[in-house]
Amino acid sequence: TLKDYAEDFDINNPDKTDYWILTRENIETIIKYENIIVEDADWKNRFCFAGPFPTATNYSCAAGVVSAVRWLYEYPGYDNMTDEDIQEWIMNPPTELLEPRQLENFNFFFNPGMEETGQTYIYRSFFYAGQPIATEWETVNGTTVHKTEYRNPLDEATEQQREYIDWATPIFKEITVDNNGELEDGDLQILTVSWIVYNDYFNVLLNESMVYLVFAIMIVVVYMSIHLGSVFLAFCALFQILMSFPLAYFFYRIVFGIPHYDTLSSLIIFVLLGVGADDVFVFTDAWLQSAHFVKNIGGLDTIEEKDAGCWNNNAKSCTGCCLRRNETKRNVAKMSFAFRRAAKAMLVTQITTFCAFLATATSAIMPIAAFGIWAATIVAMNYVLVISLYPAILIVHQVYIKKFESACLCFLCRCGSKLVNKSNNEEAPTPEIPVNDDGDMVPQLARQLSEEEQADEYRCFEQFLGRKWSKYIIKFRVFA
Repeated sequence: TLKDYAEDFDINNPDKTDYWILTRENIETIIKYENIIVEDADWKNRFCFAGPFPTATNYSCAAGVVSAVRWLYEYPGYDNMTDEDIQEWIMNPPTELLEPRQLENFNFFFNPGMEETGQTYIYRSFFYAGQPIATEWETVNGTTVHKTEYRNPLDEATEQQREYIDWATPIFKEITVDNNGELEDGDLQILTVSWIVYNDYFNVLLNESMVYLVFAIMIVVVYMSIHLGSVFLAFCALFQILMSFPLAYFFYRIVFGIPHYDTLSSLIIFVLLGVGADDVFVFTDAWLQSAHFVKNIGGLDTIEEKDAGCWNNNAKSCTGCCLRRNETKRNVAKMSFAFRRAAKAMLVTQITTFCAFLATATSAIMPIAAFGIWAATIVAMNYVLVISLYPAILIVHQVYIKKFESACLCFLCRCGSKLVNKSNNEEAPTPEIPVNDDGDMVPQLARQLSEEEQADEYRCFEQFLGRKWSKYIIKFRVFA
């Protein structure tokens, strides 16, 4: 491409510009970069090309380069040509020197509009690699004989393609990657393109970037552990988030029947980590806050005589069975409150995210449309799991894990002995538990807490929002 091309070429108004790329100096530059490939020994022998009509040449192969500039450069009268002669040769190529198929696709070397306007700012050279690739060769009396261990182009096709990629990647990196696609030489900007090599190099970069995914997961786990106050909940929440992938893939591939899945589809993991962690925080906060809104839930349908004292504020007379049943009913009531509160809040946010991704499914570009459907599906599956699997995780943590985590944390913080001494020296008052006529404990909802009680029972972030930030908002509120 011309270095000074300003993207202002207009095929309908050619008088505004005057671009011409094939000056003698630029032709020398193009030939120089073509020779990097053309004169390479592996290119001439390992990947030699028999041509589009191999029977016409008795299957003899040569370095596969198709270049109008090279045809011009090898023209017998090229040395005496001026820039005007070169332009005339390009606009009216000699039919006696070129084959009909070369003339038919001659304009494809240049930008659209070259034939109509006589202006060109882009030039392309094409290189072909032949298969099966040669595994050995030797030159006898000026003739190179190529031999191969592969039966045909499809024999060990992946291995053959890998050899080509390994050969072409250093050239691609030297010309394109190392110069950020902006290599300039004289009046030209040079770029190499090979889609096979490009895709392979992109996958290499993606694999190298997986370390950032590991860091992202670690950061999410650490933050969730701090926010949730539980390593168990953090890892289980991460498991629940990642389980959205296989579940979503089942619907995407099997139910919807969409086979397309590319690298872009995998990048949804970064979005999912944020969305999934946010849902976990919302549900966990609702679960923790349920303790302040749902009180004294428990009781049995019938109270056995040996457990009657449990309902009359006589904790010493409570049996383990009675306490476990009481705790189970309390957890069920808390989860009911948390589920109804969190599920609605999360549904609103999930619908907006779901619809935003689903909107891209209307794109005419297939990979973009497929990505939109995939992303919308995985967001929906994450919501299904966070309202089904995560509540079970919370209950397991509450009943079986929390007491051990608390003991470990207290031990690590060297506060276990202080808590034990405090519990032995101070008799905690037993709250009065109301019982109805049927013997069931009566739930008390929406109990009011004093600021002192809040300080003891709410977390610091909730205290800040409820005691500091809310007062600030109320103080400076603006009435319509």
